[in-house]
Amino acid sequence: MAITAQQLADIRADIGDESSAIWTDEEISRVWERVSGATSTNQRHEATLALLVRQLLGNAVMLRDYTAGATAEKQSQVFSQLQKLYALYKDSLDSALGTDRRQVARGWVKGAPRQGREFPDDYYDDERNDRTS
Repeated sequence: MAITAQQLADIRADIGDESSAIWTDEEISRVWERVSGATSTNQRHEATLALLVRQLLGNAVMLRDYTAGATAEKQSQVFSQLQKLYALYKDSLDSALGTDRRQVARGWVKGAPRQGREFPDDYYDDERNDRTS
């Protein structure tokens, strides 16, 4: 299902790109198609936001703090804020991409002894007089 104009506007509003300065409509549509495995429209919307934030994280890695005289800028704060934003939508992205580890069933297998199995005590009986008194 192709993205609608309303969904596109909602994604732009949620990510803070209302002036189309960061992503084109085609780029957002491409990300929308990448998360087509989502179970609902809401999950797909959040997964799209997660991928867009992940793209911003890739660019924010290169930002550095610097000081010039009395002026200081801490651009590393951008990265930490984006990480917090990504954490909000990561579960939806994992579910849409099929990488959600919480969906795996866990179980334990308990072994059952075979009938007629010889245990170590069976080897040391009174007839052999090896270890019993």
